[in-house]
Amino acid sequence: MKILYITSSLEPKDGWGRYSSGIINEISKNNTVLVACFEPYKESKVSQNKILHSAHSIVSPFKIFSSCLRVQKIINSFRPDAVHFIAEPYVMILPFLRISPSTKVFLTAHGTYSFIPSIFVRERIKNFISGVLIKKAYKKLNAIISVSFFTKQYLLRQYKDFYGVEFDQSKIVVVANGIDLENFSHELTETKDTSIKSILFVGAIKNRKGVLESLQAIKKYKDKYGSDFVYNIAGPYKDNDIYLKQVTHKISELGLEKEVKVLGKVTESQLKYLYANSDLFLMLPIQDGFSVEGFGLVYLEANAYGVPTIGSLNSGAVDAIFEGVSGYVVDPFKAEDVAERIHSIIDNKAIKVEDCKNWAEKHDIRSQAKLINDYYGVK
Repeated sequence: MKILYITSSLEPKDGWGRYSSGIINEISKNNTVLVACFEPYKESKVSQNKILHSAHSIVSPFKIFSSCLRVQKIINSFRPDAVHFIAEPYVMILPFLRISPSTKVFLTAHGTYSFIPSIFVRERIKNFISGVLIKKAYKKLNAIISVSFFTKQYLLRQYKDFYGVEFDQSKIVVVANGIDLENFSHELTETKDTSIKSILFVGAIKNRKGVLESLQAIKKYKDKYGSDFVYNIAGPYKDNDIYLKQVTHKISELGLEKEVKVLGKVTESQLKYLYANSDLFLMLPIQDGFSVEGFGLVYLEANAYGVPTIGSLNSGAVDAIFEGVSGYVVDPFKAEDVAERIHSIIDNKAIKVEDCKNWAEKHDIRSQAKLINDYYGVK
């Protein structure tokens, strides 16, 4: 089978990249694949064409038109059996593409961008343009692959609120996110320091990730249980960003300068070391306007090392975490309750290492990619 993927990049630096690299690398083993992208990834062996604009800027009419011409040229020469849009904003070029009726078309819905018009609610022109294009695009899709039941419900709700009609649910299939266990389950080669408990956060430092809520929770934990611990915050941030300043101020206000380490962006090897050395993974995503956490691969990555996780209700964490087995889902705004869950994991060992690893194994990228590959032949 010949499959054309349309995504931002195969570089595993964000959610789109990690998903794209994992799924495409696996499916390319038994199929002929070609990737149309914005940023080629030199370390990937998959054939890539740098022809797209940034996914975040594709709403511009000029960029939609120019991207359409470039993708159409590839479709005409490559003649794919399936076209799969992985970074959702690019699906806005779909209404203008001439695709053979025998070619099946798919979209992966991750979270925030699963329904694009909602993110432009205050920009009427973009809202109108994206709204028209998305409705037309969704009609041309054979299936939408949602990474979680949470994302599926979010898409259905936004579609109904925007258009006033129900979306055809038969077009949506849920295939949970997966991770490459060979990449994220290596054993720690150095002796783990057990004198200080290590809590980890991995993700961009922004409001949707709930960093402020996490700080409130670990403050409660510190005051009530008094354990020695460090909270490592690993992820990119923008200098002089307002939210970063709020986080820095909150750390000082709560007297957590000793416990909280803002590490910034880390390398893959550093990330693996942090996972392997952690006792708990804590990320409490919240809904920020129309921005949501659609799944959360980082929960599974932590589980692959046997690290229990804590995530939020009303987010994709409810799909990524096996409640009471691989970790807990909590109300991120109830710091005292979160602190009790932290205590249960760190001090009482309520979640077993092997249970975490078993849960991660059920989300191996190989099995998830096979499900998607099967849908190419059915839908």
